[in-house]
Parts: sequence; structure tokens; C-alpha cells
Amino acid sequence: MKKPAQINSWFDNGCPYQEGVALYAAHGTDAGLKVLLPMGETRYNARKLYTALKELQQRQQLVQEQKAVIAQEKAEIAKEKKLATDPRLAALYPERNRLHAQLSVLPGKSDRKRVAFKILSLTDKIERIIGVLPEEPQKEYTLPTNPLNLLKLRNNNRSYISKERNKKNNPGEVQRRMDENSEIEKLLNNE
Repeated sequence: MKKPAQINSWFDNGCPYQEGVALYAAHGTDAGLKVLLPMGETRYNARKLYTALKELQQRQQLVQEQKAVIAQEKAEIAKEKKLATDPRLAALYPERNRLHAQLSVLPGKSDRKRVAFKILSLTDKIERIIGVLPEEPQKEYTLPTNPLNLLKLRNNNRSYISKERNKKNNPGEVQRRMDENSEIEKLLNNE
């Protein structure tokens, strides 16, 4: 049995003196008490033994708590090291830092707002990768079934495409809308 369990069971068993003396002889550090306690059971000796074993018990509990904290810190450090080498983060951190630096020198409020929202978006991506935020569920998108709504969506997409085509802000969105318009054209031609 380990030392903390032995000491705890000694307290649970009603603190028998001779068992306590043997425990203190095995685990205690005070040489004076190791000489005094085997001389016999007196009220003074029993109180000294009880106090000494209580201190040993508390010290052991502190040591166990410290070991648990150290183990948790080591696990967190290992996780951080693993994340530091994650290739998905290699591009996101520098981009976010660049945007932070840009944020303080932009003159227009609308420009700062746009950059701030990009920073928040990058931060969300980073937190999803490192596990702070849960993964964002993929949105299931379906085209409207009403022909009038399809025409509205097609015209909105055309407007967005013509406005954003030559800009480099979001080429993926332009392509997505172009693909969506081809699907809409197919649906409208079938009806």
C-alpha cells in the first residue's frame, strides 16, 4: 500500500498508536519523534503522533495536487507544440497579424470595420482548428423552387459577379455564384 493510503487508513481505523508509530518510523522525517514515539503511549506522544501524521497526510495531498497540475501543464505544452507545427495554422496566424497591423493605420471607418471582421473570421478559423470552438456544421443550401425566386437569385448573382469579377477580394464566391447561375439557367429552361 502506498504512503498516502496507509496514512488515510490509519485515520479511518481510529488511530491505533502502535500502527501510527510504525507508519511514522517508515515515512516520517523528524529523528527526535522517531526516538520519542516508541518509548510508549502517553497523551503527549499520542498528540505528537497524530499531528505529525496529519502533516504527512496534508503534505502528500499537496504533492499529489502538484503532480496533477504539472501533468496537465505538460499535456497543454505538448498540445501547443503540436499546434505550432500544424500547416493549417501556418498561413492563418501571419495573415491575422498582418491585418492587425493594417487595422491601426487605415484611415476610413468602413475599411477598419471590414478588416476587423476579417480578423474575427480568421480568429474563428484558428479557434476551430485548435479546438476552442466546435466545428462549424456545413450549411445545406438548396435553390428555391419558385421560378420568380430563381429569377431574382439569378439577377442578384449577375449583379454581384459583374461588380466583383475583377476584384481579388473573394474569387471563390464569384465562381460559386457563376456555378449557381448555370444551375438556375438549367432549372429555368426545364420549366
